Amino acid sequence: MILDKKTMRFIRKYKSKYIGSIIMIALSCMMFIGFNIASPNINTSIDNFRKDTLSENVNFSVSQQLSEDDIKDLEKQFSCQIESRSKIEYTFDGDTIEIYTPTTKVDKYQVIDGDNIKNEYDILLDKNYAKANNCNIGDTIDIKNNKFKVCGYYAEADHIYIIKPENEIMPNPKKLGIAIISDKDYKNVFSSDGIVFYSALVNENDLKNIKNTINEKYILFSWNLSEDNIRMNFIDGEMNAFSKVGYIVPIFILIITSVMISIVSVRQIKMEYGIIGTLTALGYRKKEITNHYMRYSLFQCIAGSLLGLLPGVVFALIIGTIFLQKYSVVPIEPKLESLWIIPVGLILPFIFVIPSAYITLRKALDLKPIELMGHATKSKKNTKNLYKRINLSSFKFKNKFRIRDTIKNIPRTLLLIFGITFSSILLLFGFTTIDSINNVVNDNYENVYKYEYQYNFKSLQFESDSDDDKINYSIHTIKSGSKIENNITIYGVEPDNNTIVFEQIKADDMPFENNIITSTLAKKLNVSEGDTLTVTNKYSEDQFDIKIDKIVKTNVGDNIFIPLSDFNKKMGYTENSYIQILSKNKLDIESDLLLSWTDKETQKDNFNQLVSTIKMLVIAIWVVSIIISIIIINTVSTMLIEENRINISLLKVLGYHLKEINGLTLRGNIFMVVIGYAISVPAIIKIIDLLFSVLMSKMNVTISASLNLPSILIGFVMIVLCFEISLYMSKKKIMNISMSDALKMTL
Repeated sequence: MILDKKTMRFIRKYKSKYIGSIIMIALSCMMFIGFNIASPNINTSIDNFRKDTLSENVNFSVSQQLSEDDIKDLEKQFSCQIESRSKIEYTFDGDTIEIYTPTTKVDKYQVIDGDNIKNEYDILLDKNYAKANNCNIGDTIDIKNNKFKVCGYYAEADHIYIIKPENEIMPNPKKLGIAIISDKDYKNVFSSDGIVFYSALVNENDLKNIKNTINEKYILFSWNLSEDNIRMNFIDGEMNAFSKVGYIVPIFILIITSVMISIVSVRQIKMEYGIIGTLTALGYRKKEITNHYMRYSLFQCIAGSLLGLLPGVVFALIIGTIFLQKYSVVPIEPKLESLWIIPVGLILPFIFVIPSAYITLRKALDLKPIELMGHATKSKKNTKNLYKRINLSSFKFKNKFRIRDTIKNIPRTLLLIFGITFSSILLLFGFTTIDSINNVVNDNYENVYKYEYQYNFKSLQFESDSDDDKINYSIHTIKSGSKIENNITIYGVEPDNNTIVFEQIKADDMPFENNIITSTLAKKLNVSEGDTLTVTNKYSEDQFDIKIDKIVKTNVGDNIFIPLSDFNKKMGYTENSYIQILSKNKLDIESDLLLSWTDKETQKDNFNQLVSTIKMLVIAIWVVSIIISIIIINTVSTMLIEENRINISLLKVLGYHLKEINGLTLRGNIFMVVIGYAISVPAIIKIIDLLFSVLMSKMNVTISASLNLPSILIGFVMIVLCFEISLYMSKKKIMNISMSDALKMTL
């Protein structure tokens, strides 16, 4: 059929437009398939891991150890499982290993490589720590002058995300790992050192009752529900964010691609109105003509979908590998039940692209043949009427030309603006994330927290010869709105504390003699100075009120600071009791008194580790952003050249140089690029704020999104470079326009 020959001839002639849209469709398919195969696989693997190992739903510690009889009574009364475990932090050469006793009832560990503990002085390590420190199976580790042999690697559901929750937000397997040794070896090496805690699997309806029962006989030091345990559920928040990205970003790319293809189709149909009218007059049915023009869009969808299929599957495997490196979990294997995503990913471009192309074509074919053949003239008259409404007499020729070109095709202009906005959002994603984290480091560890060492005790302390700042703290809950409960940390601080310095109160002699709330928490709760908050102790369920005296600006932390004496009184503690010391100097404290200790440099390194971890992701997003920017700008530039073909030919006849013609026809788009980029800056800050709120929802941390001026300027330079690359690619098309084309102008 003659029309079939025309299809391939047209595609070969204008291949750059089709290649661009095919690449964008392939990108959207790759991302949709990759994210949505990986996400269910990871979720299914984690859920099965938790079920198979009888993952806890609460762990707690008390003032003194529960007796065996009490444990049996609680298990019988509430039909639950409770297991006692011992734990100690062992530090050597700057590294820390949290050493645990084995489990048999709750949080049962799984050996993922090597053998289980069989012999005396066998030790199991988490795989990420072992790999980061080149510790292979069969190697030995010296622990308190005892040689432990690494017999295997393991994982357990309550340590999927291995961090110190009190001062870290990112795993650093080079510095922190977990291990298991036998009960006998633990007693021989550590005696009664360390702490004892309890892991429990309790019916959800009995959680409050069992807590009250324990409180009747013991004092709860901690009560950590699995939903609040970042080590267990951070992966859930990240997978939730991944799932949303896996739908939103590909669909947004497809929407932009659909608009781009529709605008290109409109341009093609306008160029061929006369041909369509002639074909209709010659007896071609609308169905035949429709099928012919729909083939252009079908070709792009089919080629793009197939091109994105294999990279999408590979992308899913890469995501799985990244998660294995970040989390301590059993190996994640692809599941057949998630492969239904592949046909959905292949069909998705057709759902978005084909209807928009069909609607555009249908509108053209509704005209009569005589109207089609005269439609080009009519369009010119409508455009001229629009020009008359705008007074351009005071502008120079160059500016008049650019303005007319912009308003002549409004959809094309909007495509450029919103296409640049989307690609700029992707480009600025990395800058905003890194700037936000760096600002947290600078705000917290340079400007606010002036201590060098932090010491956390196992139990309340009452006397000290040290003049260092003493802190008491406890986790509480508070409602924002009618239903949402937020976990917050309330600190009891000595009024003259000088290791925590907020700008608003640093000039005061007694900076912490008032009740202070961080700005991040005040914003979340929508409260102001003078308001009163009712908080609930997470362990005892006791409630008390706190009147807000001051709000201090900080980028991180859902915290309230009150005088230490008031804190101890409200909590029912001894007047001068404390559980933490902040010091500018390293202190000599007996190890059996300490739960943990850390220095500020380690905490800063943890944030730097987060930055280095996301750099590869940032680079990948930059590549996608640059590709999309170049494709969109190049498509718009090609359309501009086609629409101005006669004008460019006339300009050549009149003696204009290539550089001047480029300036007239293409460089005017720089204003649209600037507008699109300007829109992206506030948009990305809002998006990152939402992303942080999802990822940090289970942490007692709020990070505010921020984008620094140098990052904005670097991002703008990168977008302008994309613009320049597109112009360079378009130069050849302008050069190929002959001066004789002006003679072909339709009068």
